[in-house]
Amino acid sequence: PCITLTAKVPGGPIAPWDDQLLDGNLKSRVPMDVDPGISTQADLLRQLFVDLGATFWIESYRHTILMDIGHAATLGPWSLDFSDGSKDPNGDFSWDRVYTVEQDVTNTLGPTRLESVDFERVKARYMRLEYLQSNKLSSPGNDVNLSEVQLLGEGYQPEVILVSDAISLPSSSNLVSIEWKADTPPGTSVTVRTRTGTGLDELQCFYKLFGGKQRPLVGADGTPESVDADFCAITGTDKEAELAVTHEKPGRGAKVGDITTSVFVDESKFSTWSEPYTDPSGSAITSPSPRPVLLISVMMESDDPDEHATLKSVTLNFDEPVANRLIGTVTPTRVEQLAVDHAFSLVVELDTLQLGLDELLLVPPAGLEVMREPVPILYAGTLDGLQDGQDMSALVRASNLLPPSEGTEVGDRLHLSFAAIEDGGSVPEAIRLEFTGRLFSPGGRLQAQLRNSQSDGANWQRVDQVRNSLVILAQPQQKELFKDLAIVPAAFTPNGDDRNEEMNVLFTLLSVGVDTGVAVEIYDLSGRLVWRKEEQREDSTGSYAIPWNGRDAAGVLVAPGEYAVRVKIVGATSGSGLDEVEQLRTVAVAY
Repeated sequence: PCITLTAKVPGGPIAPWDDQLLDGNLKSRVPMDVDPGISTQADLLRQLFVDLGATFWIESYRHTILMDIGHAATLGPWSLDFSDGSKDPNGDFSWDRVYTVEQDVTNTLGPTRLESVDFERVKARYMRLEYLQSNKLSSPGNDVNLSEVQLLGEGYQPEVILVSDAISLPSSSNLVSIEWKADTPPGTSVTVRTRTGTGLDELQCFYKLFGGKQRPLVGADGTPESVDADFCAITGTDKEAELAVTHEKPGRGAKVGDITTSVFVDESKFSTWSEPYTDPSGSAITSPSPRPVLLISVMMESDDPDEHATLKSVTLNFDEPVANRLIGTVTPTRVEQLAVDHAFSLVVELDTLQLGLDELLLVPPAGLEVMREPVPILYAGTLDGLQDGQDMSALVRASNLLPPSEGTEVGDRLHLSFAAIEDGGSVPEAIRLEFTGRLFSPGGRLQAQLRNSQSDGANWQRVDQVRNSLVILAQPQQKELFKDLAIVPAAFTPNGDDRNEEMNVLFTLLSVGVDTGVAVEIYDLSGRLVWRKEEQREDSTGSYAIPWNGRDAAGVLVAPGEYAVRVKIVGATSGSGLDEVEQLRTVAVAY
């Protein structure tokens, strides 16, 4: 653990105190300033902040105070808080207060005072002891000597994170899926993530021989350094080691020693961690691919101190890529009008073809409906020949629009097959897909995948590298929430003759969040609610057709006459004013 004494305001660290408070020696001590007469309240309020380094179940706290002449026997008023690491909306830790002493004035004889506190078990990564004194003490000059701090608890750790060493893959492999086997009793879970990189860096350390012992050399610039130095150059050669030796003081007899090499992960060369994978039998890897290096993170959690998850194995599935790199660009990236047809172009550069390709899968962001009419057009040719303004009539690639796969709907994605593009002969530098789409939401990242359907496994390779952008965003000049709201028909006759038996509330919902629902309510002219239906979708944006058969909530036919129809949003809206969250129309019921 790391222990730091801080001032509450402005909150900066003062010093680390690991050695004194965790050394098991009651005589070593750390003074906490509890004297309001010294300076301002900002300087007075003190905190002891502890990072446990991992998450534990904690149910007891102890500290000892070392008595001495001129020092207080107690902290006075203080509190104890714990946090599992979760953050509040301001980005600060969310704290759970387990203990408060409003005024502790106990005088204890003897050299040491023990304070012991028991409380309900908490899940803790961080602890905060806070001194709460805010009024001036009767006798200034009081410090409290904390000598030891203990936290006690039982049970398996509620959270354990394992990170693999860097895994080198054969060449630049196309990462397909990841599987794992684990025992997860009730209350436990296993979460797997990945990140990929373009390579690893080497740390070379040069040594000199001095007095029969090896000591680290200076860096590549050859600047002399003391014999106690611990410096290793990131890059270097035997020659650099020799040059460094020549800069030693004459007569010291330094000679070149060993050169050791260690491998480390350069964060700038690796992607961020993926979103958690959910299917242990085989989750599609979403980290950028192909890449030559992979890291795997496994988080095992438990809500029960007596239970724990057990990881048995992790299996990585990969194959040869269709190309070493697939570099994508979409245009346009800004849409000014929602719920209207827009023409889009996706260009994918094929850098160093491997397996070849004959299928493309386009997955739009939430709220973008990809139209199947007009039929998308695929071109293949040089990168320059596929730019806007060029005559591409001779570059059309014969393609076939495939039906949606099981579990998807029309508009969710676009699946094309086309004449195979293979290595050998005249290989196109890029392909260009022209398609039509309607955007109903703020937008997001377009995903595209390519594969060779005739290869073993026929696995998809994502377009992960971007030339300009694969993000499509809405920038409407006028913000709307409901579009094309209509009651069809405006009058209907629910009399059982199978003609004109119901009406539909038709509308398109724009610019709402994923947790937003929509409700249709029917009122009589006295203002009484007679019927209501709420619809909640995973993606709320899009077209709606909500029917009403002329019956009230109890299933009884309503009386003939005119009724008010209210369509409103249930939940938060994004980018819309409050006066737009509902719309009113009327409908007539007749017999």
